[in-house]
Amino acid sequence: MKKIQNLKKTNELNLDGWQDVKRGLNSFKDKRNSIQLTDFSVSKFYADILYKTDSLAKKIVNEPVEDSLREGFSYVLKRKKESEKLNHEFKRLHLRNKIESAWKDARKYGGSVLLFGFDDALGLTDELEIDRIKSIKWILPFNKHQIQAEGIDENLESENFGRPLFYKFNYSNNFKENNNVVEKFHASRCIVFDGDILDYESFKRNGFFHESILTSIYPALKNYNIAHESIAAAFPEIWQGIYKIPSFMDAVASSNEELVKKRIEIMDDMRSNFRALVLGEGEDFDRKALSFAGIPELLNKVTERLVAVAKMPHTKLLGEGSQGNTSGRTEQTEWYDIVSHIQEQYLQPKLETIGEFLKQYICQDKEQEIQIEFNSLYQQDPLKEADVFLKYAQADNLYINNQTIDPHEVAQSRFSGLKFGNRIILDKKIRKANKLTSEIPEDKENNESKDE
Repeated sequence: MKKIQNLKKTNELNLDGWQDVKRGLNSFKDKRNSIQLTDFSVSKFYADILYKTDSLAKKIVNEPVEDSLREGFSYVLKRKKESEKLNHEFKRLHLRNKIESAWKDARKYGGSVLLFGFDDALGLTDELEIDRIKSIKWILPFNKHQIQAEGIDENLESENFGRPLFYKFNYSNNFKENNNVVEKFHASRCIVFDGDILDYESFKRNGFFHESILTSIYPALKNYNIAHESIAAAFPEIWQGIYKIPSFMDAVASSNEELVKKRIEIMDDMRSNFRALVLGEGEDFDRKALSFAGIPELLNKVTERLVAVAKMPHTKLLGEGSQGNTSGRTEQTEWYDIVSHIQEQYLQPKLETIGEFLKQYICQDKEQEIQIEFNSLYQQDPLKEADVFLKYAQADNLYINNQTIDPHEVAQSRFSGLKFGNRIILDKKIRKANKLTSEIPEDKENNESKDE
């Protein structure tokens, strides 16, 4: 008997710990076990409705795109004239607006492409040979619901490995080029804009497109709107009238409810029309206000959750100061840092690819490097800007005196572009010439000078 009792005690002790059967913790009695994760995705239908009707959803989609492009940017090459031609061609093709459209669609739906119509004597289904580009005839954006992936690049050495080889137009479309129906195009002829990045397996299951950013913010956005709409709906009932009518229960019991309703209607009419209330013997009227204690704190928590998932500062998203210690100026700086990161990591590679397309038929030197210079998001004070230039000049002078860089490299890098250059580009030809000069023996130099 003692052994059996000891075994029972041992079993009970083993169950107590992470699981508590008596209290129902982590057992079938635990109500938390009814909560399950669900796979949810915002469809095109809901994305369109959210974008159309919800100002915050629209703002979350648009603001990073618009602020990244707001102050503009410039292509900078070695020769100023070629830089001007390339930037002029970019404007002529209205590329800024088309980039903005494709980028917003990618955030809204989960993916889009910017398709280029090149004059290269090849068809849209042929792989692009960049050196054959003579001009760009047209550029069009298409979102993920207008196209579908076809064929996957399985070449391990390809930069496009694991991504679609072609994109096929949906059957509802009937696009034509030179009076020929276009059913698909090669992936090398477009620039892909992604939405909220998924892992590769989810990316494949999603038709080789990523996810709408509205999917991850939808629960927080829904809670935010429900909370605020519920409070707004409660305001008409903020004052609750309380009527005291003698023999009320007797009237209800004798099915004379209509008499009670009529009496209450007369009271309401008198209060509305005459701003007075006449009461009978034993009647009474009182008003009590609904309590909103704790509501502001609850709304703050719902708002903080939305701000967190939107990845935007409170001031930027809602246009009001946050409840914390962070100032609006600090939040603006934080937001500009976020935008600068988006420009560098997301937008710049796409602009560089477009620059390579334009360079093929604009520039003589096809091998030269293209730089992208984004205009500052900050409106800098002229005196502070002059101080920055002075510091650049002092540093350049130090480098030149130490023979780290050549004066021609400084002049070319700083002043050959459309605006002041922040980077020094080393010139191989100048450095090679300097190296050859330094290798000439001193005796030979002296003899040449004597002969002169």
